[in-house]
Formats: sequence, C-alpha cells, structure tokens
Amino acid sequence: TLKEMKAIKENPNLETPVVCLTANAIYGAKDQYMHAGFDDYLTKPIDPLKLEEMLMHYISADKVVYTSADDAEKYSRDNDDENVIPSFVYDIDELDIEKGLKNFMDNQSYLKTLVTHAKMLDGNISEIQELYDSGNIPDATIKIHALKSISRIVGAFDIGDLAQELENAGKAGDTEKLSGGIDTLLDRCRKLSEQLAPLKAEDEADDSDLLPISDDEYTEICSLIKGYANNFNRSGIEETLEALKEYKLSSDQKKTVNEIRKAVSECEYEMISEMLG
Repeated sequence: TLKEMKAIKENPNLETPVVCLTANAIYGAKDQYMHAGFDDYLTKPIDPLKLEEMLMHYISADKVVYTSADDAEKYSRDNDDENVIPSFVYDIDELDIEKGLKNFMDNQSYLKTLVTHAKMLDGNISEIQELYDSGNIPDATIKIHALKSISRIVGAFDIGDLAQELENAGKAGDTEKLSGGIDTLLDRCRKLSEQLAPLKAEDEADDSDLLPISDDEYTEICSLIKGYANNFNRSGIEETLEALKEYKLSSDQKKTVNEIRKAVSECEYEMISEMLG
C-alpha cells in the first residue's frame, strides 16, 4: 500500500509522514519498516502517551493546541472516575486491569471497550470454532489474530499470548500445534465471557424513554454508515452508532447494529457495505 501511495505522482500527500502501526515488535522490525519507506513505527497495543507524543512530533505546531494543567485536571475529574469500572471486574483473574488501562486515556474508554468485547466474545468464539471445524485454517487464523489484538487491549494478556501462538501455528501450517491449543483458547474465552456477563446485562438499558425511529430515518442512517465504510471512516461510523443509542430499535435493527459494531472492531469495512446493501 505504501509503495502504491508513493507511486501516485499527483497524490497531494506525497510528503505527508506515514507511520507504520503493527503488532510486529520483533527485533529488527523497525529497521525493516523504515527501510521500506515509512517515516516512523508504532507497535500495538497502542500506548496513548506514545501515540500523543508521535502526533505532536509530526503535526505542524500551528495545528496543535495545548491544554493547561487546570483543563487536564477538570477532564480527569469528569471522565476518569475510578469507580466507573464495576468492582467485580477487578476480581476476574484473566484480566490485568492496571495494564489494560494503560491502553486508554481514561477509565470510561476502557469500560466501553470491555463491554463491546464482552458482547462480541461469544460470536467470535463460535466463528473460530466453526471455521476450524470446517478445516478453514486461514480464516480461523485471521479470527484468532483479531481475538489476540482485542484481548491484549483489554488486559487479557495470557489469552492474547496463547492466541498469538496459535496464530503463528496457523500461518505456519502447524495444524498439530493449532489443534492442541484451540480448545484451551476457546474454553478460556468462554469462561471470560461468563464472568463478563453482568456487563452485558448492565449495558441493556431500558429503552422506554428512547426516541422512536421511522423506517426512512433508519434507512438514511444506514446509508450514512455505508458511506463512511466505503471511505474507511471509522470515527464517522462510531459517532453515528453512538447517536443511534438515543433511538428505540427493533430486534432486527439491534442485531444489525451489533454486527456493524463487530465489523468496525475488526476493520471489516467491506463487510459493512455488503451488510447494508
């Protein structure tokens, strides 16, 4: 992709810095990407402080606005409530909350991502199981990769490490190692899903006070989301989905919205376009 971008002579962003974001953190990887033409290198899971420092380095000074210490303290009071994460979450052995929080700017962002992960986990488990049972190792490996990434982001590092081992086995065609570990991986994910069940229940809010939505309005919103998906505009999709929370949706509409959320989390933009026709 980088080579094709650089080859487009009329590209107005030829001089724009391009940073490689990757889970490849092995020795020598940075040199490999820099040699390929990237301007810098950032590994996943993303450290918010490192990301902010990199943005400050590459964005021109006239486009950066610095907040004062008072602003930062107010933001912390408003958005980083220590009690926002339910106490039972801290008792889940599979989660390292302290390390997981380092991937987020505040506790609310962490909890929001954890709730999303909890709601999607059962579906991810089923998909991996079905793909593996059918002998579709390449696609099962892709799904295991996605599970690895989100697990590490929310602090389920042991699950993430096991998923990494199985992902490597799948890529190498080592079916023996894959078959020896996939049941353990999925069983641990099922247990985590059960432990996170209260989060899913809490997130199912009473919709009696929500606004009604007409078919035309819903169709228009879906069209908007599809347009964002065609342009790989993740923030646009997420903002639109957030706005949808104010409306009372049918069971089918809720199912579609949840499928869109899942596709967004896995960067499956083409799937969103196909889903919305």
